[in-house]
Amino acid sequence: MREIFLLISDSYFYWEDSNLTFKIIATSMVASVVALPALAAPVDLSSWLQDGGGGWNLESDNNGVKQFGNSPPGVFHNNENSQGQSLSGSIEVQSASDNDFVGFVLGYNEGDIGGGNVGQDYLLIDWKQGTQAGWDAGLAISRVTGDIATGGTNTGSSAWQHNGVVEFLTRSNATGSNFGNTGWANNTEYTFDLEFTSSNVKVFVNDNLEIDIDASDYGGDPFADGSFGFYAFSQTGGRYAGLEEADLPPPIPVPAGFPLALSALATLGWLARRRRVN
Repeated sequence: MREIFLLISDSYFYWEDSNLTFKIIATSMVASVVALPALAAPVDLSSWLQDGGGGWNLESDNNGVKQFGNSPPGVFHNNENSQGQSLSGSIEVQSASDNDFVGFVLGYNEGDIGGGNVGQDYLLIDWKQGTQAGWDAGLAISRVTGDIATGGTNTGSSAWQHNGVVEFLTRSNATGSNFGNTGWANNTEYTFDLEFTSSNVKVFVNDNLEIDIDASDYGGDPFADGSFGFYAFSQTGGRYAGLEEADLPPPIPVPAGFPLALSALATLGWLARRRRVN
């Protein structure tokens, strides 16, 4: 059972249902709600699957993987529905060769790249190091609705140009973002955090919010459920490590009449405080 703290006045009151416990602490006249974060758990990558181009070398602790090969688009994914979760870890391109794409997929299904699937619908977060052949350096998010597998590393493909079955949505769009038009650096480790729900996606790099998009801003349909995955296109050496996964806190239901109850409790706290002062 998850515990929620409501700060109200100078005593304790609990409200409970089958899903949530509320603790009301009377310390101020302003009520606030804080959801305690779920504990993150290390990710065992031994059951993850590879699709598309390139190869992926699993590290001995099963908590890190490195992509090798200058290849067509390829992913390494967990093959399970991952909405309502966060994925955190580090990303580093351990190479000084080339300047192309690393990144992530959200809502991916086995076979969406090169597997003969139809009706693909997943999100692609890709990060290019250098401006080249019609696509600029930087971090971007797109929606993929078809097979992006190509022969070789074709710079005219939809995966490169972000057209056709790859619908470009936005580059880093959060206030204070750093990487919308800035590529990754060679042999430099970055932390990442991905938050994935049917209505919203957030991408943090080095604890800074870079991308924050709502499904309602792009046609209104919910984002499709599916896998977390790592992505590479025409770039070798991408390493993902220190991976942790956690459940995101669900929306907090507020019972009918609860705001009135909070107001009454706040008033009682204020009166009690007056009595102590007087």
